[in-house]
Amino acid sequence: MKIILTVLGFALALVLVSCNSSPTFKDGTACACDSISQEFEGSALIGEVPFVSGKRQGMGKRYYESGALMVETPFVNGDAQGTQKGYYESGALWFESHNIDDKQQGTMKEYYESGKLKVETPYVDDKQQGKEMIYSESGELAGTAIYDNDSLVGLKTCTDGRQGNADLDCTI
Repeated sequence: MKIILTVLGFALALVLVSCNSSPTFKDGTACACDSISQEFEGSALIGEVPFVSGKRQGMGKRYYESGALMVETPFVNGDAQGTQKGYYESGALWFESHNIDDKQQGTMKEYYESGKLKVETPYVDDKQQGKEMIYSESGELAGTAIYDNDSLVGLKTCTDGRQGNADLDCTI
């Protein structure tokens, strides 16, 4: 789960590196132009997001070093709005989450590379809130965890009897 949250953070924090022929703003300040800002690692494009009148508008994208799509995030009037999707490097769906006014809302779903559901985590105002359900690749319930305001309440509990902190992997 922490890997996904890190990727989500990267996707939402795409920095403005180039704005057509306008100067580069290293502090992340958006130029007032209509363009596609791009982020590079060496010569590899690793992120891009369209800007309209200086605000993020349209589909922002983050890429693996191989060039394969990692995450796509829709932006409306500067804020992440709508369904954000992450992909394994193979192109298979990795996760789906929903953003409203730049905050994660509703149930985030993570999938195994095979396409089977792995985890369902409820979010309210960008924080884990409620019962997280963890599934084995065969589709059986593998564990649960209760979150309140982004904090684990008690212990994560696996159906095989193991208990532990949020890092416990119930799928193995």
